[in-house]
Amino acid sequence: MKKILLNFFLLFIIAIFSSCSSGTSAGGQVNPNGSVTVKYEIILSSPLIPITPTAPTPQILYNNSTAQREFANDFNYGSSTWTKTFNLTASRPCLASLTCNGLYMNTSGTVTANIYINGVVKATQTNPTQGSSGIYGAIVELNYAIY
Repeated sequence: MKKILLNFFLLFIIAIFSSCSSGTSAGGQVNPNGSVTVKYEIILSSPLIPITPTAPTPQILYNNSTAQREFANDFNYGSSTWTKTFNLTASRPCLASLTCNGLYMNTSGTVTANIYINGVVKATQTNPTQGSSGIYGAIVELNYAIY
């Protein structure tokens, strides 16, 4: 009986120590005490065009360094990529979130959105454009929980 209890106790201790790790959790998430760099990226297969000659640039909605929603309107016509990078200061867990519509191109293609955490792609979405007559658009909506 003593031997069974001793074996059970040893297995219990081994299980506790093997479940502990430093740096990342079991899901590969970032250590809550470590620094986190977030990068959002939108890639169009063709350059961005305005839907009308006076159309404003698309508004991109994302969660910023304090995990608050923020608008960016700096995706310039003629460009095919947009990025935003920052060091996360919000307490974790929190959400990295990227939403954008009004992404128009003059050819059929794709729109890809990526969320990077410390240089590693953690979430990605590629959507085909819809449209005709030289105006093709797509919407992106992408989220990733940061622990």
